[in-house]
Amino acid sequence: DMDHGDMDHGDMDHGDMEMAPGGIALAEGADDRDGLEMDVLTHPLGPLLDRWPGGLELRLTLHGDVVGDASARRWGSREQDRPFQVAAWDAVATTLSLAGDERGAHAARGIRAAMIDEVEVPTGSAARLRTRVARLAAWSVVPDSVATTLLDLTSEADHAPRPTLRVGELVRGRDLADVRLLIASHSPLLATDEHEAAARD
Repeated sequence: DMDHGDMDHGDMDHGDMEMAPGGIALAEGADDRDGLEMDVLTHPLGPLLDRWPGGLELRLTLHGDVVGDASARRWGSREQDRPFQVAAWDAVATTLSLAGDERGAHAARGIRAAMIDEVEVPTGSAARLRTRVARLAAWSVVPDSVATTLLDLTSEADHAPRPTLRVGELVRGRDLADVRLLIASHSPLLATDEHEAAARD
């Protein structure tokens, strides 16, 4: 008995349709790297997240599961004030924990604690941790760049590299699954600008 001819579709304002139902943003379209259009999502990470640099907030633009672009913001974090070697071993502990090596993470936290308390680090403990890191890379548990960075960080004894690495430069073009490992391992090297946007090609 419904008279569909009486329905006035011209009165429907599609521009008013809710594009974020329940606060969840829907995907939009954009050109992918190969020129084909695909869905693009904005995905936030942080600033409060387990095994994550305190106060760091990321907003990732995702093409499928690949990061197309990224921006970052710091929220009152003072992690950059820590001694470099403490931050380096904290990065080792966090990365090993994310990779599932809790024994290695516990050992790294022990080295970090010894440095904070200014007591002697047990002989051979740092070398054993570096061996574990190298093994994770050999077994393809973590990307090679993650293991290489951790080995470099924990080998720096006399000076602290200046943190100039931009988040966008680090994660653009990488799989979403690798982002937390990349951020954890590179955290002592990340620039600490309050706002930082990835430079576009």
